[in-house]
Amino acid sequence: LWQVMEVLATMTWTVDLLLSFFKGYEVCGDVEMNPSAIMRHYVRTWFCFDFSIVSMDWFLFVVQSGDMVDWLRFTRFRRAVRLLRLARLFKHGGRILQL
Repeated sequence: LWQVMEVLATMTWTVDLLLSFFKGYEVCGDVEMNPSAIMRHYVRTWFCFDFSIVSMDWFLFVVQSGDMVDWLRFTRFRRAVRLLRLARLFKHGGRILQL
């Protein structure tokens, strides 16, 4: 059951990574929907963060077992929690400061 949940979560984040190339973003109160501008913006902002997490998930799924994998899973969880908190601050920090 745990492995199925891991695969589903990894697939969900992989699809989200791909869909992020097509999601508009806000510029001066307007939503930018130009595909090439969206792709450039995503690659310059969140792509490296998203790709690093998803690629680590797929790597750990392929390797499956061993002491090193167990260690990576544990440290990955701790690191992911910290990075998500930091990412949330960066993503929403500008909006909070505007209030």
